[in-house]
Amino acid sequence: VQCVNRELRTAMIGNCFEYDMRSSVVAWKLGYAQGYITANNLTGTVKTVFPQCCQYWLDKKILIDKIRQDVFRNNKDYTISRQVELMKEAMTALNFGAVLIDVKDKEYAIKKILSSPYDKITYGKFRKNYYVKAFSSEQKKLDKYILQIEKANNPSLLTNPILQTSTKRIKNSSILSYLYQHAETEVMDIFRNHARINKLTILANVHDAIYLRDELSDSLLTQITNDIHSLKGNTYW
Repeated sequence: VQCVNRELRTAMIGNCFEYDMRSSVVAWKLGYAQGYITANNLTGTVKTVFPQCCQYWLDKKILIDKIRQDVFRNNKDYTISRQVELMKEAMTALNFGAVLIDVKDKEYAIKKILSSPYDKITYGKFRKNYYVKAFSSEQKKLDKYILQIEKANNPSLLTNPILQTSTKRIKNSSILSYLYQHAETEVMDIFRNHARINKLTILANVHDAIYLRDELSDSLLTQITNDIHSLKGNTYW
């Protein structure tokens, strides 16, 4: 169920209600944002210090469309829907630590997404876009701070073999993914626990989404959200 596209998934599951976490990777990272601001003696708010991350979390369609219009200006090789799809893929790659680098002999994640035999300039335009560079810069600040805090609080991360290369070198990107996936599971477990208590039928779990046979009431959805905020201490989830 996790590996198929949304249309096939819907056909497999049948009538259902899907609940997705909003921009979950960025929501997780923004939970560290105030700590970053305090640790660096900054005077701004999370919204002013990390404006592009906040926009992505609040409504990523707005940010993605700004980038899309610049990257694909006068480009008729892609439909609008395909442009949006590519921008979402590229931004997701950034969320998980992909780099914006100009290389010709290696296939980096974003370059691979945005390059094709007939399109040699899309990746370059994406890499140079103002909003992409700003978003990437904000992500790097948060990534560095998260790694610093979590390595100090949990030294076992440095010796966990699944987070190392074959030569025992620490993979920071793997640590970030590991930490995020554990946090995501903890948050979704809160949701699942409420569903079981209220005798709701869980049809499928797909990463940061859950499929239910029954629709949640507004009051129960609010209760679940409040519990996630209070138990995880992150109001961006």
